[in-house]
Amino acid sequence: MLTQTANTKYAANPDRRTLIQRLKEANLTLKRFLKVGKDKAAFEDKWQNNLYTPEELKNYPRWGICGGDGLVPLEADKPEMVEVLRTVLPPTLEVITPRRRLPHFFLKVPDGEVPNRVLHLPNDEEGAGEIRAKNQYFVAAGTTIKFNDLKTGELKTGTYKILHDRPIATISHADFMKAVKPYLGKNSEQRITKDIMQNGAEKGTRHAYGIRYATRLIRFEKLDPVAALDVMKRWNQKCKPPMNEHDLERMIKKAMEYAFDDQQEDKPSIPSVWVSPELVRHIFSDLGRRVKRDNTTKAAVLFSALSAYLSNPLNLFEKGSSGSGKTYNAIETLEYFPQDDIWFLSGMSPKALVHQKSQLLDKDGNEIFLTDRPTKPKKREYKTENEYDNAVKEYEKQKKIFSERVLGSYHYINIENKIFVFLETPDPETMRMLFPILSHDKKRIEYRFVNKTQSGLRTELVIIEGYPTAIFLTTDRKYVEELATRSFTVSPEESTEKIGDANKLTNLKAAVPWECKLETPRFLATKRLIQNIKETLKNEQVDVIIPFLGLHEIFPKDVARDMRDFAHFTQFLKSFTILHLFQRHVLVMENKKYVIATNYDVFCCYKIFKELIELTRTGTEKRILDFYHNFVKNKEFCYVAELTSDYNAENKVSISDYTIRKWVDRLNQIGYVEKREDDADKRKIVIIPLVKETTEKRDNACIFENHEDMVSILEKGFNSWLDRYKKTNIGKLNENVYNPKEIHNAELTEHILLNEKTLFSFVENVFQYLSEDVLTPDSENNPKNTCIDQNHIFSHKLNCHICGKTLQSNYFKVDNNPVCFNCYFNTKSQTCPICGGDMPLSQLSNVNGKPACKSCAKKLEVPT
Repeated sequence: MLTQTANTKYAANPDRRTLIQRLKEANLTLKRFLKVGKDKAAFEDKWQNNLYTPEELKNYPRWGICGGDGLVPLEADKPEMVEVLRTVLPPTLEVITPRRRLPHFFLKVPDGEVPNRVLHLPNDEEGAGEIRAKNQYFVAAGTTIKFNDLKTGELKTGTYKILHDRPIATISHADFMKAVKPYLGKNSEQRITKDIMQNGAEKGTRHAYGIRYATRLIRFEKLDPVAALDVMKRWNQKCKPPMNEHDLERMIKKAMEYAFDDQQEDKPSIPSVWVSPELVRHIFSDLGRRVKRDNTTKAAVLFSALSAYLSNPLNLFEKGSSGSGKTYNAIETLEYFPQDDIWFLSGMSPKALVHQKSQLLDKDGNEIFLTDRPTKPKKREYKTENEYDNAVKEYEKQKKIFSERVLGSYHYINIENKIFVFLETPDPETMRMLFPILSHDKKRIEYRFVNKTQSGLRTELVIIEGYPTAIFLTTDRKYVEELATRSFTVSPEESTEKIGDANKLTNLKAAVPWECKLETPRFLATKRLIQNIKETLKNEQVDVIIPFLGLHEIFPKDVARDMRDFAHFTQFLKSFTILHLFQRHVLVMENKKYVIATNYDVFCCYKIFKELIELTRTGTEKRILDFYHNFVKNKEFCYVAELTSDYNAENKVSISDYTIRKWVDRLNQIGYVEKREDDADKRKIVIIPLVKETTEKRDNACIFENHEDMVSILEKGFNSWLDRYKKTNIGKLNENVYNPKEIHNAELTEHILLNEKTLFSFVENVFQYLSEDVLTPDSENNPKNTCIDQNHIFSHKLNCHICGKTLQSNYFKVDNNPVCFNCYFNTKSQTCPICGGDMPLSQLSNVNGKPACKSCAKKLEVPT
């Protein structure tokens, strides 16, 4: 056996390699490791946002492993708790700690979020263990740390080692919570109490109570993160011992991200925005803080990216002039998606793509780590000649085995569920390599290239598998344009109103950056929703079904590419539907779940798609099409000079006849105009608009402007689908993907065919609706979601219980009454202006428009 040096990389660390292999076997993401110091503490700022893969940490010696994304680590602080966990949970991977000599347990819970909780033994108030399921970490196996011996206090060195090498056990959320529930203690024991807030928490309970205190400050007292962190720092000084500041920052962020409910912690947390009938509006309201206008472009990017998690992802082309916001639009919208899934590509060559993104696999599909290459032994490291000779023989043997593995190896790139963003025009060779996949001709392709090695030139095999979503932000090459016929096309706005709003936003960011923070509660809730959608589609057999057999009748059918565009429309519709995963009924058939689209989904997507259809059909920028409709279409014939003059007369910014010629050439290519030599002057070109053809193209882009016709077709199509479903006599209808409660056909019909008045109140002008930041309450025109418990959903446009002011969106609840922001804080620490007594928040009333206590209100005969 060769001597391991101090610089041994992670691949040569047996415990670490085993841990990585077990994570892979369980299909858990490897981007969950962090750097820890010799004292076990995570020292990097915002480490939760900057986790590493094993490859990225291979030269760093001390690792932590973070829970979340399906991985649930548990810690036992007492031997009795070890026995409990081994009894109630399935056998799984265990890692033993060097100080306490007690194990950490690792399980996979794929179908719900497990809360971070302290574990208690019966009749024992002191914590005996902990669940660290989200944004908390343990030191990873194979890491060596320094610690003080529990008995002697002597400084020692020890390593976290694998105690029981088993596959990471998979357990459902319901079974896991049922198993640990008896040891979570009563809810009152785990609530943050006044005593703990004043005097701090003891070791073993600091993290659990810290998260509860941070949640109280953010969610109930509505402090901003900076103020909440200051309070937490003061509280931390009273804890025994105090925690480091990084832990406090993590607690504040967690409180911002997750709602907290002491009474329902054993159930998956479902933020109200996920189940709101105005979910799309919530998202666009948040996105509108960072990207002004451009609702069509934002919708196209959002739903195209979401389609990456479905079976047939969409491709998207953004076309527009330089500086119109193509890149900014895409990057800001994609902030909601897991950043591991987004590959920002520029002019990357095939070799660069392979070296950066591939895994090297042997012929059996096992990964080869080049750091596994055997190292030739050094004679000075061995005491005897015999030991050295044996080491050399072992080296030669291992070298031969390794060389044989490499000889039959290949590079593997899995791009399933990935989102490609081409910031610049892609390299022609890279585009040629990816074209069969991006065009959905083949899901698995082989590519060979010549690589220069120490032993000479070597032909290497690359296998690329999966369908990604591709977003092209630069499309100025013909070999890229060829893909446009298999994609959507969209153009950012270039109006003066947009430019003014964008400049105003830039000014705001420079003046008050704290008001422009990215991670608002809506942002975090949306990010969690998309992550949850991804995991659900990945871990369960879930697809989307569109129960309208006559849907094709609302779509044009005049040119050959309408077949392809209709397929794109249905995929766009599936993306819109899957965003409402928690709100749609589900058909379960042959162990597969189908989320069922509603006519609301169809209407919304149809309205959005109408804005894209002409751009998509022609593959042309919106400004060129607008130029045609505004300046060319109504003329019998015209010249470039005439068009240049007309355009410059109507617009503040003048353009040259060179630009007009380019636009006319493009219109000629797509069949919108005909170019002929002028009979009177051969030097001039006459431009003849093809008015009739173009009018037909625009009319065919939206067949049904009459809502009643569309409703009739969808209703007829759904009834036909329902008749076919009834004849199968298999399958069942469930409430939603997480609730197996069965529903009847009548309930399904009511859910799918929403009230006609309700539909039109939303989709009549969908983009104006999305631009407004006023969330409406439940009403006849905006009914409650029939698929979700409405207790989750806040109502809006209420009146403040104290001052009577209309509440638009954000408000506090005091004694179950809505209170506005100003009244909450103005009265929080004041005395009653009438009697001088204390005014607890739960005893506020309104006296002549001013706050007062209930006693004074009663004396003055003012109703409370």
